[in-house]
Amino acid sequence: MPVPKLQKALVVDDSPELRLLLGSLLTHLGLDVVAARDGETGLALVAEHRPDIICLDLMLPTMSG
Repeated sequence: MPVPKLQKALVVDDSPELRLLLGSLLTHLGLDVVAARDGETGLALVAEHRPDIICLDLMLPTMSG
C-alpha cells in the first residue's frame, strides 16, 4: 500500500521563533505551510486549509493542544 504524500502542514505555536523554524523545515521538505499563534486561529486554519499534518504546541496560552 503506497504512503500518501503530505502536501499541507499547519504549525501552531505561541513562539514566533519556533513557528518560523518548523515552518522553514517543513517548507524545505516540500510542504505548503500555514501557521497560527494560538489554538483558536489554528482551528480556523484547519477548517480553511485542511492540512495533512499539524505540528501543535501542547501548552498554548488560551487553548492547549
